[in-house]
Amino acid sequence: HGTGTMKGDPIETTAVGKAFGNRGTYIGSVKPNLGHGEGAAALTSVIKCVLALENKVIPPNINFETPNPNILFQKYNLQVPVDPIPWPADRRERISVSAFGFGGANGHVILDSAASFGIGYCATSEDGGSSDANSLNETVADSGDSLNASLSTGPSSKTSDCDSVSPKEFPRLILLSARSEKSLKERVSLFKD
Repeated sequence: HGTGTMKGDPIETTAVGKAFGNRGTYIGSVKPNLGHGEGAAALTSVIKCVLALENKVIPPNINFETPNPNILFQKYNLQVPVDPIPWPADRRERISVSAFGFGGANGHVILDSAASFGIGYCATSEDGGSSDANSLNETVADSGDSLNASLSTGPSSKTSDCDSVSPKEFPRLILLSARSEKSLKERVSLFKD
């Protein structure tokens, strides 16, 4: 949570500890980095967590020096990292983000690494060189031609058509949503230009 409140932090960490058992949980906050984000508080936490998943690093918590004595760290095997930790190989790449807003609002999201779904990142090209915006634009333009051709041959509006797309077949994938064939063609043409 990062507020350092003597009452609130123990309540939140006890809930986390009971939910995740004794397996151990790393806990952290973006609030010490940025302060209260009010309406954007959850968004900054999601950004931090996505970066942690992409980089396979559990980020440290700045300014964490004196643990609240009312938090049962040992009982629930809770850890607050103060240094970057490589993601444990035996642990799933998953992060839970909770956001508690003023007035009692609470939001929660569970994020899994894209890699756990077989989705890679476009960091390098097949020949080992870096993948830049120009090469991505060329790929999209080429794909746009074939998509326009397939749209011309007839609609295939089943969403399950996307289920068989594999990262090996298509190293770069862009998903477009449209309410009509005309709207889809317009969106594809934006990438070609």
